[in-house]
Amino acid sequence: MKLNSMLDGFVMKHAIDDSVSRRPAPGWRTVVVFLMLLAAVARAAEAELPPLTTVENNPRLPGKFIWADLVTDDVTKARNFYSRVFGWQFWSM
Repeated sequence: MKLNSMLDGFVMKHAIDDSVSRRPAPGWRTVVVFLMLLAAVARAAEAELPPLTTVENNPRLPGKFIWADLVTDDVTKARNFYSRVFGWQFWSM
């Protein structure tokens, strides 16, 4: 008898604790937004990037120059960021 009453108290305590820690199920809007985001990521993963060269079979071309512009509204913050991350130095021209 004593063991059963101890187990009942244990089961009841944990049943109460579990119900408090559970999250409510996500609403249908959350599920729809998640599925739309997942579909967008899948489409982006399938997108094919343009080749780096027009030579057939897209061979590696060591030393090929590729230009990329950095567009920023705050040049000072960009300079500070890239100097800290990559150790770049900047000079005025």
